Amino acid sequence: MRIFLVLPLLALLAAPTLPAWSAPARTAAVKTAAQTAKETESLQALQRRFEALDADAKRGLLREHWLRLIADCAALAAASKGETQVQAAFLAARGREELSNRSHSGADRRQAIAAYADLAGTYPRSALAPRSLYRQARLLGVILGRVKEADAVLEALLRRYPQSRAAGEAKALRAALAAGAKTPAAAKADPQAKKTA
Repeated sequence: MRIFLVLPLLALLAAPTLPAWSAPARTAAVKTAAQTAKETESLQALQRRFEALDADAKRGLLREHWLRLIADCAALAAASKGETQVQAAFLAARGREELSNRSHSGADRRQAIAAYADLAGTYPRSALAPRSLYRQARLLGVILGRVKEADAVLEALLRRYPQSRAAGEAKALRAALAAGAKTPAAAKADPQAKKTA
């Protein structure tokens, strides 16, 4: 019986290097840390592009710039994992919303609403899920006037995320929609509201 215990020990001592499993595991950990840093850097670059495009009066009106930004955000979301993936998907949805604010296209608005709904459904545990539901409801209720649908989204937000920061905003938006008024933030985001106000 002692021979069975000694033979594996002798095999380990005779081996010129550490067992094969340790080097790949260490390499994978380093690769993951480097990849995460690169993803974070890419996300920050996309956020700077978003802010610059949003602030640029001329380029911000051109559809192709928004579509390119949305595609780059979606590509990063598809290639990433974890919080970077969620933030990239949220930035893509925000890009769709900004594009719809500039184009006033029903198709663009529907895509923005769908992007927010997909994000909240795909990443329900993310801190951005309640924010996505709020933005979806604001687009539905304030911009498109689909108050019943917006109320259902806000109700889901309040039920699922009662302690979130977006919950307070959801209550205020729900009250404003029930009263038939546009909120100041929504009126600012909707250029058509300025004409009617």
